[in-house]
This record gives sequence, structure tokens and C-alpha cells, in this order.
Amino acid sequence: MQKNQIIPGLLFCGIAALILPAFQQAQDPNILLCANSMRSNITALNSYVLDWDETYPTWSSNWELDIKLKPYQAVTTDTFSCPATHHQYLFNDAMQGITQASINDPSVFEVLRDSSPHPDGLISIGYSDSRVTHGGVFVGDNTQLCIDSIKQVALGLEMYAQDYDEMLPPMDSASQVKSLIFPYIRVNNVYTCPVTGQPYQYNASLSNTSLGAYPDPSVIWTLQDSIPHPDDGISTVGFLDGHVYRPGWPHYPMPGDTTMQCIQNQQKISRGISMYAQDYDETLPKLTNSTSTLTLLIPYVRSSEPFICPQTGLHYLFDSALSGRTIASFANPANYWVLTDNSPHPDGQKTTSYLNGLVFHPGYSGPPGTVQNCIKSVRQDLLATMMYAQDYDEVLPAMHSAAEYDRLLIPYTQSNRAFTCPLTKFLYLPTYNLSSVSISSIEQPYSTIVLQDSRRHSEGSITLGYLDGHAHLQSLPRIPPTGPKRKVPGN
Repeated sequence: MQKNQIIPGLLFCGIAALILPAFQQAQDPNILLCANSMRSNITALNSYVLDWDETYPTWSSNWELDIKLKPYQAVTTDTFSCPATHHQYLFNDAMQGITQASINDPSVFEVLRDSSPHPDGLISIGYSDSRVTHGGVFVGDNTQLCIDSIKQVALGLEMYAQDYDEMLPPMDSASQVKSLIFPYIRVNNVYTCPVTGQPYQYNASLSNTSLGAYPDPSVIWTLQDSIPHPDDGISTVGFLDGHVYRPGWPHYPMPGDTTMQCIQNQQKISRGISMYAQDYDETLPKLTNSTSTLTLLIPYVRSSEPFICPQTGLHYLFDSALSGRTIASFANPANYWVLTDNSPHPDGQKTTSYLNGLVFHPGYSGPPGTVQNCIKSVRQDLLATMMYAQDYDEVLPAMHSAAEYDRLLIPYTQSNRAFTCPLTKFLYLPTYNLSSVSISSIEQPYSTIVLQDSRRHSEGSITLGYLDGHAHLQSLPRIPPTGPKRKVPGN
């Protein structure tokens, strides 16, 4: 009798142990945000490898790795810190300097993990095949994994074309396509739908054709599910511009902080415009409408998704008056808007990008009530400081005042908002005795403070930024500031 009473209890505990991590994922959006950050880093590493003889980078700190991966990151926000713990990820040292071909099974090769547990006591781990687990449970559903797989295969097709004079590979069969683009996307799992277990079907009519033959790649399908998903009867389809379509996905407004997502979209487009201008004698592209502009910028933005506001679901509006003008013809690029929302967000404001690269949404300073935005700003300043030092014989910039420090780093941040704490609205204070000091003369960069908050956050903490690139919160008593306090005019 007693035995029969115990067994159901044990069975319940066993089932609970299995489903609890999945239930927690559904309850905690930071787990998904963490997974997205990890996947962004894994994708950047895989892109880096393609440019460097199939070899992973070496690094002495996360800061150094961050600098190496920045050109390959699809987002401009901090992807090196977990949004749940605000601690930097731990990258697998065993990966340094090895070739991608030496990884026998990407699905079990760990790339990075949380350096400290989430509030639920579990950690997330990212693998070379872009899978992320939290507490041993895959983060995301199989439909989302199908979408991510098609995106990766589409990226592989694009990379192949870049190496073969903009010509797509033969696409007569799934096995043929995999054999040709596997050197670019070395993950077996992505070539098969995780829902149906079937290889994807490819558009054979695109075989051996030039990318330039398609004025609007966003309407040309490249691959799709060979059979519909059995749960809803719908197939996932990937297009030549890299975007993926599935009826009902994505929903607008998209989940999460859509204002931040909108800012990130416009930052990607602004970067694409800048890259286009560099290729065409510093001349801006034609910005007559969203369709033609998308066609011109696709080689630089690599996806049509950023051209749609995640809040409204509408394409962005471009300033056609700038079409074809040279960048040198603008006395003050900060006075000219390039693109903006077609309709306001629920707060009544629009996100707008300017010619100097600044993206602005009035009244928005990041997700409310979090200090992570402050940490991100400090890390952005630290990264800009290192970039400055690389250009000036490893010598740090002058830091005698916040104004001087800001002025020298503006070319690297392209925004003066990075120098202001989004919570207190006061400028960060640089450490003045590091002015024009050689980095090699500093023995312990991990304990050398470069800048810090000049005012306490509402909960009494400040953010400190260190020479090795990491930033963290300092509780009371805080370190006294070492320079003058100056509030940004107008705040």
C-alpha cells in the first residue's frame, strides 16, 4: 500500500523534472533573448572562418574577440553578455586557432556558454550547429528551427555565389546542393527539415544563373519544405534575398521590444547605405521607393527583413531627395534624415535614421527599468576606445574631460548617445590619468577602470567599464568619480 502511494509521486517528480525547463523557457523571455545572442555570435564566428582559411580566431579576452567579430555581427547591440545575468559569455578556448574541418560533429561541439546561471539556476549553451540549449532543453520550437535552417542554407547559397562570379550552384537535387555548399555551412542538420525529417526542395530553375538576373530577389524562392508540416499543413519557403516566409509568421507587432528591434533594423539599413556609398565613389543610392532601394541594398544588408518595421509591419520610408547625391555635398550629415517609419509606434513616435548613422526614436532609451542598457553603452564606449588605440599605435585617447573623450571617439561610435547613461541621462566619466597612455604599459587591464557612471542609478549602483572590455555594476559604496560632472544639454 505504501509502495503504491510512493511510485506515483516519484513518477510525477520525474515528469516534472523533464518538462520544467521547457515550461520555464515559455515563461522567461530572457532565455530566448539569450539564445538569440548566442546564435548571433555563432553565426559571426562561422562567417569569420570563411574569410580566414577555415580557421577560428584566437583571443586573449572577450574584448579582443568582440573586435574581431564586429564586422560579421548582424546586430549592433551587445551580444557578448547574457540579457538575463548581464555577465559575459564564456567562449570555448579549445576552439582557438583550429580549423572548422577538424570539428567532427558540430551538433555536440560547444562554442559558448553562460558564465553564471540564470535566475532559474540553469545555464544556456550554444553549439557549432547554431543550436542553443537551456538546462539541456533546446530553446525554440521545431518550426522556428526549420525557419532558422532555411535561413542558413540560403546564406550558404549566397556565399557560394560570391565565390563563383555571382553564379548560383546547380540545384537539381537536395544532395547536389548540399555537396556544393557544405564547405560554407558545415552543419548537417540544417539541410533537413526538423519537423518532417525530409530534405528541403530547391528551385531547379535557378541552377547556374546569375544573381544579377533577378532585379527583385525578395520574390524569387530558392528552397522550401518538400512536404508541408503535418501539424498545420504549411510549408516554409526561403527566398533569394535571404528572408523566409511562413503564413502567419512573423506576426506584427513581433514579440519583444519592437522599438529596439526597429532601431536595429534601421541601423542595418544605414550600414548598407554606407557600404553602398563606399563602393560607388561616396555616392548615395537611389532612394525612390522601398522596393528599388531594397534591390540596391540587398548585397549589403543581405535580407529583406530589416526593411519592415517589427511594430507596424510596414516598409520604411526613404528620403528620395538624397538619391544620387555625394556624401561630401552635405555640410552637416546629422541634419538629413535617410529613412523613417511609415507610421508611428503606439507611443506616437517614429524611428528615424540620419545620414551620420544616428538612429533616433524620441523618448526611447531602451527597455524600461533595466541597467543592461547602461552596461551596453559602456561596452560600446570601451570598444570604441580600443578601436581608437588600434589606429594610434596602441595609445589610449585623451581623457582629461568627458567632452574631450567624447569628441575623439565619435568617429568610432557615430553617435553621442553612447556616452550618456540611458538611466541617469548624465555623461560617463573617463579616468583622466589614462590619457594618452600606451596600452602595453598597463599590467592589469582587467582591473583598470576606463570610465564609469557620474550619477548613481535609482537602485544605488553605477556601471564601471574596464580596459579588458568588460563592464559590471558596482553597488554602494561606489568609487568616487575622477573628473568633472557634466549633464548633456537638453536633458
